Order: sequence, then structure tokens, then C-alpha cells
Amino acid sequence: MTDRPISREGDGGRSGRVHRRLGRPFQVLALLVVLVPTGVQAGELVFDADNDFLASNPEDDDLYTFSLAFGWKWGDQMLRLRENAFTDKDAGVRFDETYLTLVRELPLTGGWRGSADLGLVYVGRGLFGQNLQNGLHHVIGNSEVDLTYVDDARLHPWAHLTFDRRVVHGRRMAFGPRFALSAAPGFQSAAMAGFRLEWDARGPLAVAPTVGVRLSDTAYEPLRPHVSGTAIYGELEVALWDRFFVRWSYNAYGTERQHVAFGWRFRRGDRAPIGGIPD
Repeated sequence: MTDRPISREGDGGRSGRVHRRLGRPFQVLALLVVLVPTGVQAGELVFDADNDFLASNPEDDDLYTFSLAFGWKWGDQMLRLRENAFTDKDAGVRFDETYLTLVRELPLTGGWRGSADLGLVYVGRGLFGQNLQNGLHHVIGNSEVDLTYVDDARLHPWAHLTFDRRVVHGRRMAFGPRFALSAAPGFQSAAMAGFRLEWDARGPLAVAPTVGVRLSDTAYEPLRPHVSGTAIYGELEVALWDRFFVRWSYNAYGTERQHVAFGWRFRRGDRAPIGGIPD
């Protein structure tokens, strides 16, 4: 005897498995939508893929394979929920990083902008993780990834600071330095220094490339073989109508890998600035 559900011939069994795997993640998504504060002025939804779709990396669908992020902004602050999924096929382990943080814009002068992101990161089995990954694999025809979650689930404080200075040139262009610092004591930390160019066509298209250097460090053993010390960082974001965007990045997680993110931003009232809500 077995308690495995009996599937019919054809695609019915496959559809049922997809429904079960995606069921919990989408229930969580529905709950998040219901809980969005009524005073929200702006927000964002971002799906970030390693190589499930467009990125080309040496190993197929491994290390930081995807992330899912939500943000709800009101006034000068934003509530952000983000989850990164990490797999190491050679070691046979996986874990998720679930971040819940409050982001506040910093009152800077002299052309500088900045934001502070403070909260917690839970490392272990997350809200979406393997269920969402395998559900998507069924949809796009990839093989399943069935790995064991790490035993030592842990909770860390998290802080992330971003600073940039925009020098406006004409009506469509801005450029300047960009810096980012992040730290989760006992887990990992990073710093990035780069140069960002922003071009806004004042129509449907906006383009923002960034080039710099990222320094990465980790105290978490499963990450040590994969996180680089110092490496080039690159990013290119293309936005349409200040709402929909595609972002290609290199070394965004310190693993010297490519990632492609798809996102949607909403904002009440005026146009969102190029680049949208600060990272």
C-alpha cells in the first residue's frame, strides 16, 4: 500500500503536482496582499532568477537560484519582505534566507541620497523555497531539485545602507557614485562601490547601468566555498513606463554569477524616479 495519490493518464497527475507545490507559496502571497496597509503610496514585486530563464552560468540552476521580494512604501519608509533560495548540489544541502526589514530614506544633503534597511534575516526553511522552485521547474520543463535543508536554522539582525550622489546633466541624464554596505553578524557582510549612469527617455523607456567592485565575506560554512572576497560588480536595469523592469546583474550575491530579475512597481501620483524605490 502507498499513500501516494493516484494520477490519471496524461497530464492530470503532473498538473496536480504543480498545484500542490505552488499552493503554499501562493497562499502566502494572497495573505500578503490582504495585509498591505491601506495608506501605501508605492510598492514593488520582484522575481529574481539565476539561470532558470535567461542567465547563463557554469552550473545549471545552483547556488543562489532565485529570490522573491515585495515592498510596500508609505511616506519616507517601506516594509520589505524578501526571500533568497540557495542550493549546493555537490554538498547536497539547501537553505533559504528570509528577510523582513523596514527601509527608511535618509535626510542627506549636497545632492546625496540614501536609505537604511534594518530588520531580521532567518536562515533555514523559508516561506517559499523548494516548493516554489520545483513548481516552477514543472512549468518550464526543468528537473526537480530535491535537497536536504540545513539543520541549524538561525536568526540574525540585518542592516543595509545605500548611498548615491546624482549629478543631473540636461533633462534626461544623471550620473554619480553609488555605495552599499550590508551586514548580518554571524552570517555574512558585503560592501559595494560603483558608478551609476541613469538615462530617462521621458517616454516609456529608462536605462540605468552600474559598474563597480563588491567585497563579500561570510561566517556561514555552507557559503564559504562559493562567496568570493573581492570581484567586479555589474548591473543593467531597463524600465518601461516606470512600472515594469528587467534587471541583469553580475556578482549581486558575491558568487560571481549572473542573475536576471523581473519586477513591477506601482506608485500613486507622480512618476517614480528612474531606478524606482532605492535598493
